[in-house]
Amino acid sequence: MRFLPVLIVATTLPLGAQSVVSEPIGFNKVTCLANSDTIVGVPLRKEGSRTTKLSGAPTGTGDAITLPVTATLTAGELTKHYVKFTSGAKDGAWFDITSNTADSVTIDLNGANVIGATVGDTMVITEYWTLDTLFPPAAATTNPTTTGHAIVASLSSSPAGRRTQILLPNNSYLGTNRPSVDFYYIVSGAWVKSGGSATPPGATILYPDSSFTIRHNASVTASTVFRVSGEVLLTSQTVVLNSRPLTQGYNDNHVSLLRPVDVSLKDLNLIQSGAFMSSTGTSPGARRDQILVFNNGVAQTNKPADKIYYYINYVDPGLTDKWVLAGDSTNASQDDTVIPAGAGIIIRKYNTSGGVSSYWQNTPSYPSN
Repeated sequence: MRFLPVLIVATTLPLGAQSVVSEPIGFNKVTCLANSDTIVGVPLRKEGSRTTKLSGAPTGTGDAITLPVTATLTAGELTKHYVKFTSGAKDGAWFDITSNTADSVTIDLNGANVIGATVGDTMVITEYWTLDTLFPPAAATTNPTTTGHAIVASLSSSPAGRRTQILLPNNSYLGTNRPSVDFYYIVSGAWVKSGGSATPPGATILYPDSSFTIRHNASVTASTVFRVSGEVLLTSQTVVLNSRPLTQGYNDNHVSLLRPVDVSLKDLNLIQSGAFMSSTGTSPGARRDQILVFNNGVAQTNKPADKIYYYINYVDPGLTDKWVLAGDSTNASQDDTVIPAGAGIIIRKYNTSGGVSSYWQNTPSYPSN
């Protein structure tokens, strides 16, 4: 963890129904090299989260489900918020809040479910990071700096005038090596989306389990630093990993972890959670799910994965199951290899019957108290 200088003390609100999250505040930074892509995630939650509990049985049909909560809310206030379970059968699962009343939140299941959630389960309501809140456009300048803003403001909206761009992964269809389709950049103190947008581009949500790319164009000749501070997540976080149906090949999931620490492969909990399909051999044809890692220390745009890891589940009981590196003929254990804090990765899922989703429940590798 980079450092935890502040501890927020829980403050009870008037009716004792909800409280400010008492988790510590952390800090993380990633250097963004000049004329390069830097693949990152946001390893810290936006400050101001509120705790609550499930006060009644969920109701609704389809993906629209209403959760009664022990909270005193203002109707309609939870725009751009999500709710995450922190105990019970759905511990770690989080859902987008589509609307709220004074004592309930309506969520979008997005194909998941809340089966097993019971009265008294604890939850946290958090505001999403957006481009505006993570990278305030008014603070960006046209000069790169390692002490200020990660984004170098563009001189104009023309391709030649653009400096730094944010590229979001294209999740509209399944497959591998999908090109980004949405490019965002700052011009004249505001975020702009290439091709235009009916929604203010600065309000674009950066989801807590998704990675994105900070691209410095060739005109950016010096590095910048992506700095973020926020709440350190001390509980589980579930990441949805999608696959394609049988015979349709792999699917890339562009993800990141809400952890402001380097996490070893063995501590990712991918195998333990059942979300990652083990390989039965080292040949390309025997490999199943894989982790693609990028090297943010090398300056390059459209950079390929620097390393690919997969997990070997040996049939021979005399051999020890382990993480291995693709291309390493020695098959040395990579269990202690770390994913850097704030790095974006790809979980490349092997095809499954029906193209099912897996739920990766990641638990913190650091103390929770």
